[in-house]
Amino acid sequence: MTWLLRVLAAVVAAMTLAVSPALAASTGGSGGPLTNRTFLSFTGSQYTSEYHLYAGGLDWTKPVGLLIYADGSGEYGLKNPGSTYLLAGTNGLIAVAKRNNMVLLTPLSPNKACSDGDGSCWYLGDPVGYTKWAEELVTSVQRLYPLETARVAFGGYSSGAQLTTEYWVPSGAAQRTMTDGVLVAISYGGSPKMTEVSYASAFKTNVHLNWNTGSQDAAYTTTSAYGVKAGYNHYTGRGFATSLDVISGLGHSRSDFGLVMEAQIKEHVPAGSTGPAPGPVDYHAVMRTPAGMIFAAHLNKADTYTLRASKSPLTGQVGWYEYDPSDAVGNLRLELSSFEAGVPYYWQLESSAGAVLVQGQVPAAPASWTHTLQPTRVGALFDVFVPSGTSQTTVRISSGFSMSSGWSLSTTGTGMQQFDFTPSARLTPGQTYEYRIENASGTVAASGTFTTLW
Repeated sequence: MTWLLRVLAAVVAAMTLAVSPALAASTGGSGGPLTNRTFLSFTGSQYTSEYHLYAGGLDWTKPVGLLIYADGSGEYGLKNPGSTYLLAGTNGLIAVAKRNNMVLLTPLSPNKACSDGDGSCWYLGDPVGYTKWAEELVTSVQRLYPLETARVAFGGYSSGAQLTTEYWVPSGAAQRTMTDGVLVAISYGGSPKMTEVSYASAFKTNVHLNWNTGSQDAAYTTTSAYGVKAGYNHYTGRGFATSLDVISGLGHSRSDFGLVMEAQIKEHVPAGSTGPAPGPVDYHAVMRTPAGMIFAAHLNKADTYTLRASKSPLTGQVGWYEYDPSDAVGNLRLELSSFEAGVPYYWQLESSAGAVLVQGQVPAAPASWTHTLQPTRVGALFDVFVPSGTSQTTVRISSGFSMSSGWSLSTTGTGMQQFDFTPSARLTPGQTYEYRIENASGTVAASGTFTTLW
């Protein structure tokens, strides 16, 4: 017969006053595709590694949270996302996250030469640096989606549990990325192995720490600083809200991770407050051309979109274009022509229901060096109006100017010119880049920044 020993920290058990959840706060992010994607690459300030991101099938009219999970040494569950061992199936983390209206983020450790497991782990090598990479990844995702920081769950098994309690919490990464929720260490999770930050009292009150282990697991029976008891005793002594679940007869090998995480989410992650759904248009850019206009945008919702333009607001129809992505989302680029020279035009993008999503006005003629920029996952597409008499135009992209490094495309043409970096640049998805548009003498005619898609 399997039995569960549940231990609550005395400081929590003795409380008689109800603790209010933290005030809900959205990250305010936008631009992230509402889809499920695997084996994406992220480059931080020190390391590059892969991750899976599941953002499809959620209800964005309700508060959306974030579930982050780090696998054990070897990372079998993440290297095999179709397996029911961790991610797939009714009780896999993908389904758990969707049932609880949370984006699922599962980073793979940057340590690819670990002596433990199948060559990858979190707690050997440079765990402080790997933790920083993971935090940079999390914050980049929070910039892409309107996620509530009061609805965050962070969990890890074995090596991932060591990351959770030995580095993620003491580094301050947990405190900087969540205001309420739960941290779950499954089968390990020792005391801090780095200098701890100062914890805010609200963080210790609102964020619950749970350890889940088997009674026969060496992670529980050991008295070392890497063991469950060391981690539980440390954080309980520091005044955190903690709990310890010990499953009778269970050793270190297990595959109930989804069940463990969902139980903790149900108990410790608040429902939050209803927030607005992200709009169907992430961003857009418009420019006048000699013959008409170019409209570039990124769409989050499949629909039939109509771009209309006229010489006066809402009257007359000089040009129109319909676009049906057929249940796809992504970049949209529309070009209207046959505009009357020397006349400004009003424009608007409509949904299939006739709702006006974005609108504006283009000038009577294109200005020199006016341009649109449309990022892709690994590049960018520029449309530039090059003034007559220009002998050469160069568009440069760099992750940080020094312009001696990066990517560039040049042309000797004038008028409307297009520079497509997608086939050649191979930029990193989700990264911010700078760009410059230069003439033959190297004078910068236009410049700015953009972020590639995920």
